[in-house]
Amino acid sequence: MHYKMMNEYTVDWPFWNVWATTSEHPYLCAEEDPPLPYLPEELSQKIRQWSRQFNDHFSWETGWPSSDMARAHEEEGRRLHEQVVAALPEDTVDLDYWETSITSR
Repeated sequence: MHYKMMNEYTVDWPFWNVWATTSEHPYLCAEEDPPLPYLPEELSQKIRQWSRQFNDHFSWETGWPSSDMARAHEEEGRRLHEQVVAALPEDTVDLDYWETSITSR
């Protein structure tokens, strides 16, 4: 399978697949979609925390509240992506990190 790891507003499981659909978010993978249940539980929890940080702090109008938070979130996303790729060696997982704007100072 080919997945995209990408945050989106109100989404707490940031995996997308063009062949899997739900009625609310086309292409959004449910956590139970194979092979996603095979991610280690600790990694799954970190991914949900990463998405929650996005939903709690990234504003669609102004972006991140600080450059430090923006940088830390992106770095964590890249670390998590590497772990997901290692956990799913039979699949392709791309990171689509678009949330780069920062509140003006």
